[in-house]
Amino acid sequence: MGRLAGGAVSGGLGGRSFFHPVAVTRAVRTLASSGPRFPLEEALLGLRFYGSLPRFLRHPISSQEARRTLRWRLERREVDFLALARRAVYSNAASPYRRLLELAGCEYGDIERLVRKEGVEGALVTLYGLGVYLTVDELKGRRPAVRGSATIDVVPSQLWNPSSTVHLLGQTGGS
Repeated sequence: MGRLAGGAVSGGLGGRSFFHPVAVTRAVRTLASSGPRFPLEEALLGLRFYGSLPRFLRHPISSQEARRTLRWRLERREVDFLALARRAVYSNAASPYRRLLELAGCEYGDIERLVRKEGVEGALVTLYGLGVYLTVDELKGRRPAVRGSATIDVVPSQLWNPSSTVHLLGQTGGS
């Protein structure tokens, strides 16, 4: 069993740091050799997550700073939503949401006007009414999104924000 000490996980590695190249190589080979349950990509994501964890834990934020950040993000919500729509949807040809928006006849300028007029929530309600949504089964790729006569095959990885860094993949056994 390892423990967090000095920015590294130790234990079971002959005194070497978890981030020692030999230890990392051994961990990746072990995880990758366990078959389809642990593909190499997921092993590397897990290592990236554990590698960034000590830095994250060394810089905790106060409740006052958290409130300030939350207030700032809420003030920028509409601007951030529109920037995300432009970057992750309209600039991403593989995005299923882009195809749903095209089917609804919504260009970026339409979304921008809608958000300015009705706010983020109002815009999302309007878009939902136009068929711009994914059910849980569609979101998870279990069945295609069918809107009218159009069918859109959804691959969950197409929904990832291209600007985000993935540190850890997760999946629930729920719905």
